[in-house]
Amino acid sequence: MTNAISVKIAISKIEPYFSLLERILSWDISHVKKHFLRDNPNINSELAASQYFYFIYLVCVTGDTLYVPSREIDAITHSHILYTHDYRNFCKFCAGADKYILHRPHLASLSKEKTEFEKSKIRSLCLSHFGDANLIKVTELCCPSAMIKIG
Repeated sequence: MTNAISVKIAISKIEPYFSLLERILSWDISHVKKHFLRDNPNINSELAASQYFYFIYLVCVTGDTLYVPSREIDAITHSHILYTHDYRNFCKFCAGADKYILHRPHLASLSKEKTEFEKSKIRSLCLSHFGDANLIKVTELCCPSAMIKIG
């Protein structure tokens, strides 16, 4: 009996995160993907969109400021921000009514050590939240290092 209770308690603690991920993954950004493809014809928009959604989920559940791990995620973020009404609604939908997901270019380059730490942080979060350290492609930090956080 205690094991069943423990499992119920564990599930109740993580259940809100599953529903958040489901909500984020269900958001329609077909218009954003069309815009993204126009500017980035050689990049898979479906892959970029799914990576973007997983990344936004990590930003929302950790509350951390995270460095954007790839140019694809950065580019689709820029495309989504251009649709200001939809982006504002997406932020409310994901982060809460009074929250906004901020994208802030960080123009100073990061040291090699800081860059590797941030890449490792994304991989570690992917492993702990999704069971796959490579779910989000971590290639290079952008702009040279853009940050996204809840604000």
